[in-house]
Amino acid sequence: MYFSWHRPCATRPDRLLSIALPVTAFLSINSLLAAAAFTPNPTWLFAALIPTIIATQLLMMHLLRKEQRRAKALVEAADFKICPRCRYSLKGLDDQADCPECGRRYSQDELRKTWTEAYELVEPSTSPTP
Repeated sequence: MYFSWHRPCATRPDRLLSIALPVTAFLSINSLLAAAAFTPNPTWLFAALIPTIIATQLLMMHLLRKEQRRAKALVEAADFKICPRCRYSLKGLDDQADCPECGRRYSQDELRKTWTEAYELVEPSTSPTP
């Protein structure tokens, strides 16, 4: 089943997001246990969660940026020929056809426009000259 994102994605960031909740829960529980072992005041239990949540969010932001850089490189290496729906590599196929994996109709110009907008890539022909 295909779930529509607000923009196409050449890789699977959902696998990173699927580990965010377990990692956050694990670190939060460990922080609570450590705070409970050393502090009788319950206020510190909740204060221990703040650095854990911030650290987890920073880690996830870093991983998502890394995944986005990898996806940009993948799209550029495939000369923009990746199906926006199913992520199937269309490299070596006709410039206008149907995706063999999901059946979506594509054209080279439409793929180039889709991926350029999705990853804010600058085309060599449209880059400003100094």
